Amino acid sequence: MYAGENPDVIRPVSSLPRARFEVDVPVYYFVGNGDSLDLTIEISNDSDVFTKTFNSGPGLNKLMWNREFDAKPYTSDEEKQVEAAFAKLDTTRGFLRRSYTRFQYAGDSIAVKRKLVSDLYSFLNIDPSLGLVKANAGTYQVSLVYGDIRRTQPLIIREDPLLKEK
Repeated sequence: MYAGENPDVIRPVSSLPRARFEVDVPVYYFVGNGDSLDLTIEISNDSDVFTKTFNSGPGLNKLMWNREFDAKPYTSDEEKQVEAAFAKLDTTRGFLRRSYTRFQYAGDSIAVKRKLVSDLYSFLNIDPSLGLVKANAGTYQVSLVYGDIRRTQPLIIREDPLLKEK
């Protein structure tokens, strides 16, 4: 039975039916009457942070967070681990060669490098923490900052109850 298309904020990450989906997190906030404001939103846990600065108009607003935290630069040891993993790959395969080339030409773009490592970590056979860190089920803090004013609320991401083991 066909039930329709999923919205763009729900992306399958497996080819198996009902296996696993990635879902963006909506963050709603209200800005009082007046001019547009330059705001910063921070979503964090104990070790990672997502920061976005943007202009927001008055009224009810929504930010869709893809659950990716800000990319941290690689340490020299981590950079060596990633380079060694790529060196072991059979880069004659088309998509692996293209991915490695994109990694090499990413230059100082840490987010692009970490995203490529996240996409290929099963091929690279390295620790997933060397990729882009994504928020899993847990409690996070969301802060909306305007100048010296900071408002903070908890954000809870829950596991899909239909995927729990029986």
